[in-house]
Amino acid sequence: MGPLGTQLLRAGRRAAEALLWQGVRCDLGATDIYLLDPDAGIRTGPHRVVAKFARQRLPPAIENSAILGMSFLADNDIRLVLDGHGGGTSGYLALPGP
Repeated sequence: MGPLGTQLLRAGRRAAEALLWQGVRCDLGATDIYLLDPDAGIRTGPHRVVAKFARQRLPPAIENSAILGMSFLADNDIRLVLDGHGGGTSGYLALPGP
């Protein structure tokens, strides 16, 4: 897998602005990832991810984060479960069983 694009199209015409995220130029691309549950020692994948890949380093708080879109869940038949109790939000990803 690899690059899918670097420019925006609006109504089929090339837009003047570059593909940006958080003010940083990006490439649209695809890659495979593996999910790991270190407590259970389980690894699943590969799972396809279509994403924006930054062309430069980002601040550490952003660089160490993975932001997954809804297409990741749909493309890979993965369920996202969130819980908002106790003033915070927690959650997990659930994959279909064998």
